[in-house]
Amino acid sequence: ACRLLLELIERAGPSAFLPALQRLFGNAPDELRPRVEQLIAGHHPVGAPTLRLFSLGPFEVWIGDQRVSERVWRTSRSRFMLACLALRAGKPVLSESIIEQFWPGVRPDAGKKNLSQTLSDMRKVLLEAGLDTVDELVVRKHEFVVLGEEAPVWHDLDSFTTELDKAKQLQQRGELRQAYQRLRAAYGLVRGDYLEDCTMEWAHTQRRELERQTTECFELLAGVCRELGHYPELVEVALRLLERDPCHQPAHRLLMEAHIAQQRPELALRQYEQARLALQNELQAEPSTELMRVYQLAKMSL
Repeated sequence: ACRLLLELIERAGPSAFLPALQRLFGNAPDELRPRVEQLIAGHHPVGAPTLRLFSLGPFEVWIGDQRVSERVWRTSRSRFMLACLALRAGKPVLSESIIEQFWPGVRPDAGKKNLSQTLSDMRKVLLEAGLDTVDELVVRKHEFVVLGEEAPVWHDLDSFTTELDKAKQLQQRGELRQAYQRLRAAYGLVRGDYLEDCTMEWAHTQRRELERQTTECFELLAGVCRELGHYPELVEVALRLLERDPCHQPAHRLLMEAHIAQQRPELALRQYEQARLALQNELQAEPSTELMRVYQLAKMSL
């Protein structure tokens, strides 16, 4: 059914079917996911191309199916201001707040001039890249700046938080397969840390919050994979958790359990040793009782 629906959307054109494509992403078999992702990535509605922003990793700006090169931005501030405004897309942001975040300590008159120039640079880049709706997209209203109030903006961060929230609701109701689909969709959006290439303090603050949410997403997905018996995927997710925190004991435990379930107890024992060394070297701590229990289970499975 997924394959047939995907073929129909491909023939008709994806523009009118973005919501269906986003739902299909969560339900599609693994072999069909690349086709779904490609259609979503190339989506743009009738009329002006849609602005799509990717913040979960290095910042990327896309207009329709074309990526806006980092080289065309006159300054990094104009590029990252777009990311900053996207955090509150559709809502007014006080100009003073933006000035303080991008030019802390500057005189008010100089700050307003800097903001006007940076917004002008931003609009110029987007317009030259083919975004005809830029005047409706980035709007200055009195002492506020608004992004996306009158023109659509797609932001991976918004999609991530939406999918994660829905997944938690489904999991609480015991609907694990549906929760898995939502978690997998959220997981697939995470390319790295929030705005990896931005060193501003406001980005660091947001990055710390997103680290917590991303870890929560990975932990929930790993647990659901264990419950559903998706052991190869459990290995993948647990390894990503350990990339973020080598001392994450639940991830070590889940990885060991996945190896045991796949009749590879020797890999579970090797993982235990990695966990023990990481805990000893970084925290001067010993493995938890749960980790030791799975270690004994792995020894018995040899």
